[in-house]
Amino acid sequence: MIIKIATLTLNKSDKLAFLIEQLKELQTQTQKESGCETFIFYQHKQQLNTFILFEQFKDQTSLDVHLTLAHTQNFFSFNLVRVTQITPLIELT
Repeated sequence: MIIKIATLTLNKSDKLAFLIEQLKELQTQTQKESGCETFIFYQHKQQLNTFILFEQFKDQTSLDVHLTLAHTQNFFSFNLVRVTQITPLIELT
């Protein structure tokens, strides 16, 4: 299992509403992928331009495929955010 938390920061504050719309669409489409276990965005309560992504994919291949899919590439094409941190996690079993 591939588990990560990513912190994303909005590039231009005047695009906040558009970003939220695009994050919701990316979340909806990604959750339909066969290798996706969890893919949820959260907005920081005090810093509204900051978002947290919690993602779990079945394996590295599933994540690699996700990054090539049209809905993911479409989101990236808008250049709305910069990734400020990625934290890989290991599940305690």
